[in-house]
Amino acid sequence: MNIEDVDSTIAKLEEDDTTFENCEKLASLYIVKDYYLKSKKEHGNEVEDEINDILPQYKKYVELKKKYQLSEISEKPIENSIKAVCREIEELIRVLYRCTDMPIERDYIKKMLNNLADLC
Repeated sequence: MNIEDVDSTIAKLEEDDTTFENCEKLASLYIVKDYYLKSKKEHGNEVEDEINDILPQYKKYVELKKKYQLSEISEKPIENSIKAVCREIEELIRVLYRCTDMPIERDYIKKMLNNLADLC
């Protein structure tokens, strides 16, 4: 059952007679719809949070990379920093994937990951 089915069923039940059984079904469907909408909203915020985590890590990496190129620091901080950037990107992709609800969306994400893997 998807959100369109829930909306359609709610509309039909709202047009029907007001019986205890219909009210009980409507209450359940309202709860499902409310949970679905809140979940979608929270996922949207979660994606934004992950996106916002990437840039600061990347800026830190760039800053450390410059210091390395000027022979001011060793390789280890660069290694740790690029790991942090990669971790943030991975977290974004995981959240993005988890927020999908259609196979075609997941297919595009998988295709992008395969394309990235082909670069190596």
